[in-house]
Amino acid sequence: RLLELVRLQRAAGTTVIMITHRMNEIFRVADTAAVLRDGRIVAELDVATTTEDEIVRQMVGRELGDYYGTSTHTVDSDDIVLRAAALAVAERDLHPIDIAVARGEILGIAGLAGSGKEIVGHALGGAVAAAGDVSVSGVPVASGRPDRVLAGGIGFVPEDRKAMGLLLNRSVAENFALAWRSKIFRSGLRRSAVESRMVSDAVARFSVRTASTQLPVGQLSGGNQQKIIIGRLFELALPVYVMSEPTRGIDVGARSAIYGMLREQAARGAAIVLISSELNELCGMCDRVLTMHQGRAVAEFARDEITEDNINTAMVTGRSSVAT
Repeated sequence: RLLELVRLQRAAGTTVIMITHRMNEIFRVADTAAVLRDGRIVAELDVATTTEDEIVRQMVGRELGDYYGTSTHTVDSDDIVLRAAALAVAERDLHPIDIAVARGEILGIAGLAGSGKEIVGHALGGAVAAAGDVSVSGVPVASGRPDRVLAGGIGFVPEDRKAMGLLLNRSVAENFALAWRSKIFRSGLRRSAVESRMVSDAVARFSVRTASTQLPVGQLSGGNQQKIIIGRLFELALPVYVMSEPTRGIDVGARSAIYGMLREQAARGAAIVLISSELNELCGMCDRVLTMHQGRAVAEFARDEITEDNINTAMVTGRSSVAT
């Protein structure tokens, strides 16, 4: 409806400037596209004669090649790192679900809004108390406490970074250090030099663009905020990561960087749960995809079965279109 209103305004002679990183919006309504990078306009393109790849190339300043990257290792489905048995949250309408993720595997979880996919992330990440048993490499992990879940080897990236993942008025350094208490504190004393070194190293390693590590994190772009949330956990080299909408609201350059980070962790041997509303992301990144419908897991797709059509059908109808 919004895009139709934009077209009506254009037809009436109104000049419209639409700021967006959604390619489908650009190609549906725009006549020209001015591309900003690092605070400068680097290209002005005729939408009718350009391509999505060209706009993306101009946005990130380089050829992306394989946008999602490729797996560099073989997943052994018998080498299970994360196991959840009868995971359920009754008050959030998540019915018992079993999950097993192998070392180096990326398991995608798909579903419409309200399907329960976000609750799976909250339950695994300790944001809500859940019934059932969760273990990492055979060791039980306590439920309902993010600190205990983190200590048990599971790093959780929530879908709403501003409400659940960041202290917006605190500094870049403080937000990085939130997950590093065991490394920074000794006998109750904060080791400032250790914290400063770790923060500086992480800013460089994860390509966080900030004028200062003392800048309030709320002043950074969405992509840089997300790199901080993900980077502070990846710095711990945990065995399991649960990522809920890790590329929501960020530009294509930051997306590409985060996909590369995920690939690196999987190659290291981490088991990754990728919860996403982006079907192309699930198709490009995952070794398996589990689809949720009305609080239940209704379909599971192996690598050669992962297509947008198959996932869409299961999300909407609650059943798989793939013959078993």
